[in-house]
Amino acid sequence: MKLMWALILGISILGLVIVIVRNRLSIRLLKQFVLHLAAAALVIYAFNYSGWVADLHIPLNAVTIAAIVMLGIPGVLMIIGLQWTIL
Repeated sequence: MKLMWALILGISILGLVIVIVRNRLSIRLLKQFVLHLAAAALVIYAFNYSGWVADLHIPLNAVTIAAIVMLGIPGVLMIIGLQWTIL
């Protein structure tokens, strides 16, 4: 059963790579997404270690990075607001 799921995953990834390589627009969008992803991770890392706000730590995980990639600076403010509200 695990082998079947692994094969399905492998075929799906191969199909996705073929679609991305064939379409130049997709390559540009993928590069832009990766750039935004790296920038969001860098912003979270810089915020955590700058000491800008005492006793506030934004976790570096997929959810927080996705929020910052999608929303930008308002995403950072949203995460900070959630941290202050919950903690």
